Amino acid sequence: MASVRVRAWRSAYRELLPAEYLAGLDPAELVAGWTPLLDEPERATLLVADLPGTGVVGFTNVGPYRQDDGTLDPAYGELRSCYVDPDTWRNGAGSALLHASVDLLRAAAPRPVRLWVVVENDRARRFYERFGFAPDGATGTFDAGDVSLRTVRYVLPA
Repeated sequence: MASVRVRAWRSAYRELLPAEYLAGLDPAELVAGWTPLLDEPERATLLVADLPGTGVVGFTNVGPYRQDDGTLDPAYGELRSCYVDPDTWRNGAGSALLHASVDLLRAAAPRPVRLWVVVENDRARRFYERFGFAPDGATGTFDAGDVSLRTVRYVLPA
């Protein structure tokens, strides 16, 4: 999964982040950061797309919405990450993951689903908009090395 994320970042952000930063992304470091997620399933769930003969081609991380103060707001679901290997973009894995993620977040009861996306990531924004997500006016930043990327929050109504 970490290799999928690294390849996705290198493709999606090649125009936005320094080449040295992208080249330095280390899947092993990502794995270490994910270990707590696996130990706290009530806070987050990973969904994985695995193609026969290919292996893992994508994944999502979902859970209750994380507020700025670190507390969880169960009134909203959150798609925290959605990555698909660029070699398999447009084969349906991302759509299947997104559908499964929203279904999981709404399994107990209908609720809006939020996500954050980099403003300049047009491909991702179009993908989410096709699914019915729309910007809700909230903005933020995401720091990647020495670069601060602008983000916008999207919501899918209940």
